[in-house]
Amino acid sequence: MIAARLLIAALLLLATGALGRTRQLESNNKRDRFWRHKNGLLFLQRYNFYERPDFTFRIVQGLAAPFNLRAVSFESVNNPGHYLRHQSFRIKLHRRDGSDLFDRDATFAVEKANADPCDPDLVSFRSVNKPFRYIRHRSSELWLDPVDSTQAAEDSTFRAVILK
Repeated sequence: MIAARLLIAALLLLATGALGRTRQLESNNKRDRFWRHKNGLLFLQRYNFYERPDFTFRIVQGLAAPFNLRAVSFESVNNPGHYLRHQSFRIKLHRRDGSDLFDRDATFAVEKANADPCDPDLVSFRSVNKPFRYIRHRSSELWLDPVDSTQAAEDSTFRAVILK
């Protein structure tokens, strides 16, 4: 049952055409806030059309798991070759250096949403090399944290959208 839910979450990205395409990622519990990179770090901020490239990521097959349909990486559209990764548990934007560590730090398993596992439009992103930690926002910054509370579950749930 759990494996089926995980596959459904991964297939959601495939079915909506997100894999290989550009998307903005919106917080589920801060509905007007989206992932944005700035100065090499990832934040949760209100969308600004004029800074759209900073809010937009290409969702690609996971760098460390190229044959795993559940694994994804996030490439910056305005900094090609730069991917979101965790370092010291902070989510950062770095140029891919070709190392195995970088590829593992930049690969996330698509999972059913921590906050609402029955909603097919929502997902959570679990680190492949820190398997008990998820991408989560706190204080408008994105971190890799354990989901150990209802608040953490809410803060680690997102949807991939297309904004004009």
